[in-house]
Amino acid sequence: MSKPKERTIQLKALEYLKAYYSDKFSIALTRIDSTDERWTKKERGGKRADGLICFEKEGKPYTISLEAKSHKTLGALISYSNDKKFGLHCLIVSCIMTSITILALISFTSLRWYFITPITLAAFVVLLILAAAIFEVLDLDRHKVTNVINQLKQYPANEQWIAYSKHTDNLLLKSPFLKRRNNLDTLEKLCRANNFGLLLVTNKTCLVRINPVPKKGEFLHYYCKEQEILKAISVQTILQE
Repeated sequence: MSKPKERTIQLKALEYLKAYYSDKFSIALTRIDSTDERWTKKERGGKRADGLICFEKEGKPYTISLEAKSHKTLGALISYSNDKKFGLHCLIVSCIMTSITILALISFTSLRWYFITPITLAAFVVLLILAAAIFEVLDLDRHKVTNVINQLKQYPANEQWIAYSKHTDNLLLKSPFLKRRNNLDTLEKLCRANNFGLLLVTNKTCLVRINPVPKKGEFLHYYCKEQEILKAISVQTILQE
């Protein structure tokens, strides 16, 4: 079985999502603007989304952004630890527990400050190590990040999707995060946490793994050719009427 290129995944996903939203909202395909490789405006970061779909919903533009990945960009789907957040949470926990220790020593003992100080420092170090060990065992998703999640955050939309191939799906299942659970489980949990959709692209069809949670607001103004898109969906609406 040949491994699909990222471009193939991108176009298949875009075609599927266009039909998906046409059916979901009972909108004619001709009233949906669908473009691959749509750039955000320079003042919005100048980032390139792999796809942008736009149509009129309740009198306002409704947008869907897409980020596609293949086996060649597998690394963007694999999770890694967010050391800054992990360290910050360990520090916060150890500071809180150390403060409680200090209050307990002052309230319930008659120790002098020159005894309390070294005890406090030792307690802080021990608690810091203990907090790190506990967080490591708990394996919290809030301490994990993936590049694809960070990428998709740069393409604001009412609904946001990550598309990837079946071959990539198999690779994710075989690659555990820190020898615990596979990266696909972690990716799915991160998608749910960020309200992103997850679309599996096979040779024959596309399968929705996770549905995105819609966001309120208008996001088309983040992208280049905003007026062109508005004109297109407006003109198409008039033609349909």
